[in-house]
Amino acid sequence: KAGVKLYLWNQKSTMHRKGGVYSNLAVIGSDNFDNRAQEYSSEGVIYSNDPALITELSGDFDSDTKQCIVADEAYVRDFIKKHGGIWSLIANLFSKYF
Repeated sequence: KAGVKLYLWNQKSTMHRKGGVYSNLAVIGSDNFDNRAQEYSSEGVIYSNDPALITELSGDFDSDTKQCIVADEAYVRDFIKKHGGIWSLIANLFSKYF
C-alpha cells in the first residue's frame, strides 16, 4: 500500500546485495541493521550522490529485478494454496501487509 515491492530472487545463484538507490542517493555496503552487527562487526557503507554511480546501480537493480518474482498479494495467495500447513500460517501473517 505504501508503494514498496518485495522481490524474490529466482535463480540458482545467491543474491546477497546490500544497497539501493533512493532518489538522488546511492547506498552500497555490508551493514546489517541489528545489534550484533552494530556492536561486534566491522561494517562499511558508502553513500554517494554521484550521477554516474546512481545510473549504473539503478541499471544493475533493474536487470536483477527482471530475474525475480514479485511477492505481491497474488503470489502470497498462490503460495498458501500450494504449500498449506505451517507455510499457510506464516503466509497469512505476512498477507496483512498487502
